[in-house]
Amino acid sequence: MHMAVVTDEYGGTLGVLTMEDVLEQLVGDIWDESDEVEVYFKNIDEKTVEVDADISIYDFLEYFEIDERDFDSDYTTVGGWVIETLNGFPEAQASFQFMHLTVHVQEITEHRILTVRVEVGEKEVEEEL
Repeated sequence: MHMAVVTDEYGGTLGVLTMEDVLEQLVGDIWDESDEVEVYFKNIDEKTVEVDADISIYDFLEYFEIDERDFDSDYTTVGGWVIETLNGFPEAQASFQFMHLTVHVQEITEHRILTVRVEVGEKEVEEEL
């Protein structure tokens, strides 16, 4: 197996790099029989999606076709954004409106939001003059 140890300028270990890591940077993800397929967006019906709260907020925005310029948050995950928007750790079933989306907290643990349910409403069409 081809591997390299990556070090910083002080000789400390930053991580391990494999040939698969290098190839994936060149050609994209390489799946094999030991990889688990993770589902981050699960369509419940045509207007409802269950979302893994650990995903990047930018993947969320891209999935729901929201321009990053229309979004402002200090958090990088959907779960962090939900906590920020609801001003603290929410109860299950807490919800809020964001643009054309209604976001419901679906599954939580003591200190984490696991999933949210997103109901997609109609986008408002802006008229150009």
